[in-house]
Amino acid sequence: MYYYFSRKQPPGKYDTISLGKTPDSIVKKTKIFIADNPIEIFYRDSTWQNNDSTPLRTVLDGIRTDSMDKGYSERTIFLSYDNRQFYDMEIKKPDSLIAYDIHFELSARQDTLILIGTIDQKEKGVIRFSNPMVKMYHSFVLTYNNKLPDSLRNDSSKQTGVPQASKTITVLEN
Repeated sequence: MYYYFSRKQPPGKYDTISLGKTPDSIVKKTKIFIADNPIEIFYRDSTWQNNDSTPLRTVLDGIRTDSMDKGYSERTIFLSYDNRQFYDMEIKKPDSLIAYDIHFELSARQDTLILIGTIDQKEKGVIRFSNPMVKMYHSFVLTYNNKLPDSLRNDSSKQTGVPQASKTITVLEN
């Protein structure tokens, strides 16, 4: 009997994503998409796409809780509200066997939404963050500069000592 109660539970099969303490009117207009280690993401006419024109997978679409498979090492989560504001978050796991609990809250402040969140990494601890969401345009490209191949990088910033931005948003159409 002691063995049964003292053994560790196997890790969960999925990462859970939830929206809490958020009004239903905001939840219904909120969507979460995921991409596996993207270099560029395109947004056009309310559609998120990889650079090969495949749509991003939808994880949360107007509901409070959902899950995604935990077997990844790097993934980017895109949270969008009413196709007007978005937030992107890169997740890098040291161990793909660990299931994370990701919790978001959205609160309206003046003309923007503030995203408050936590990532529960189980034994590794909890990460807390709070950031404003970014205005969306009709059509834009989000480029992750640190993931670009060396042949496409602009290294002129290294010569001047100015750090290069980790992300660039290029508006294609306003």
